Amino acid sequence: MFYIIQNDIGKEWEQSLWPSIEGADVKERQNAILNKQFSSDGTPMISVYVDGSWNKRPYGNYNYNSLTGLVTIVGKHE
Repeated sequence: MFYIIQNDIGKEWEQSLWPSIEGADVKERQNAILNKQFSSDGTPMISVYVDGSWNKRPYGNYNYNSLTGLVTIVGKHE
């Protein structure tokens, strides 16, 4: 049951968020071109803010280090 709900939520997220992600990508690319921000091979370079984290907690005599983490990447101009 859990996996069915998880898959349904994943599909909804993809359908609702992906157009927003693609739209922001196009706008960031256009902004890089307008500001003449290119790599050495001519690829437009976008500016982003990045933040990340992972769980690390001590539990008594044991330390817990998560095998997964979270990263957020936000375009500077969108």
